[in-house]
Amino acid sequence: DIKARKDWNVGSVPYFAEHIRRYLEEKYGQEVLYREGLQVYTTVNVAYQRNAQQAIRKGLYDLDKRQGYRGPLGHLAPEEIETFFQNMKESAEGNSLEKGSVAKGVVIEVSREEKKASIRLNEGVGTLPVENMEWARTPDPEIAYGAVKISDPTKVLKIGDIVLVRLIEQDAKAGSWILALEQEPDAQGALLCMENGTGHVKAMVGGLDFKISQFNRAIQSRRQPGSSFKPFTYAAALDKGYTPATIIIDSPIIYTDDQMDWKWKPKNYKEKFYGPTLFRTALIFSRNVVTIKIVRDIGIDYVIDYARRFGITAPLSRDLSLALGSSGLFL
Repeated sequence: DIKARKDWNVGSVPYFAEHIRRYLEEKYGQEVLYREGLQVYTTVNVAYQRNAQQAIRKGLYDLDKRQGYRGPLGHLAPEEIETFFQNMKESAEGNSLEKGSVAKGVVIEVSREEKKASIRLNEGVGTLPVENMEWARTPDPEIAYGAVKISDPTKVLKIGDIVLVRLIEQDAKAGSWILALEQEPDAQGALLCMENGTGHVKAMVGGLDFKISQFNRAIQSRRQPGSSFKPFTYAAALDKGYTPATIIIDSPIIYTDDQMDWKWKPKNYKEKFYGPTLFRTALIFSRNVVTIKIVRDIGIDYVIDYARRFGITAPLSRDLSLALGSSGLFL
């Protein structure tokens, strides 16, 4: 029998591989891509990619925990638990458990005195100690993260709750797992690692989980660059005759639009004005008002055209907020 050869690298770099596939299909067409036996060589580094994915996952999970616990995935009556696990075994969710993985489980016991909960898993039962769920406070933006730590598991869990848990350690003799409470992050993230000297992309992560969302936030989404856009403005100004010693007045200014009944009074980060300011000082300290005045002087269209010379292709707004990086850019 002829068996297809499995490419282990593609599975470990899903966002990168899908980006390459779309690029090749657009450039050469489906017929060539799928029927001509192309050999494609890329710059991705699998070790970098693995580390990037782990960093994104850890960062998003940590961020989500700081917001508090949104509650269980669902709740089961006692007579529904067996059916729930039978369905899990028949689906992809019934895969064998591995250290570090996240799995669904059902709370079958909660003890205030012993400060732990027992969680039934697809295979066996695990223990969830209270110290591994102390982050699970009720979400409250008025209370700082860490100010409230859970010390009573009954405040968080009830028998029959369907929860996500991470498998921390397995008891070699008993076979049971030590668990930590988890929840799927609401936020998403992305990472693009590029080698400066060559422009080679070494790692690309477009989201938390490619299986859940194939949208590649590393290259398909647009984000406001904010003050990181200012160097383009200052470089354009240097080509327009400004020097590092040019003095610009950092003072209040109001822009109005009588037809729209609209006023805009830009401010610096610390809401202070600094008077006569050197060009280089304004760049070093990222002074908003000075930057806006520079853009107004050299012209919005000139700044846009200058940015295009650096490969920026995203739409750029033709207003003074461009100076503060208000236009979303692609990586």
